[in-house]
Amino acid sequence: MKNLDVRTHGDHTGSAVKIQDAVREDPADVSSWANKYSKDATIVLYCAWAEEATSVRVARELKMMGFNKLFALEGGRMEWYLAHYQTEPKKYRVVFRTPLPPLQS
Repeated sequence: MKNLDVRTHGDHTGSAVKIQDAVREDPADVSSWANKYSKDATIVLYCAWAEEATSVRVARELKMMGFNKLFALEGGRMEWYLAHYQTEPKKYRVVFRTPLPPLQS
């Protein structure tokens, strides 16, 4: 079984945790990552909130690609968190940016 974190970019970056052992995948670009998984694997998708809108949309896309065992986590990550199930800190990627030039008056 594979747990996939398909929260939107804003929901994902706004949270410090994820479901334990979940893999982050971009819900806006399913075709770029779908082939990493077996079409016969059990895949549980989760997004941020109870409506499951993102995870259900991604599940539909995967179903159209031939995936068979798809589940959207009812209640999303928030319900998982409120139930005190296991979470873990996300791994952050450090991005260095050049400093902005000083403001001119």
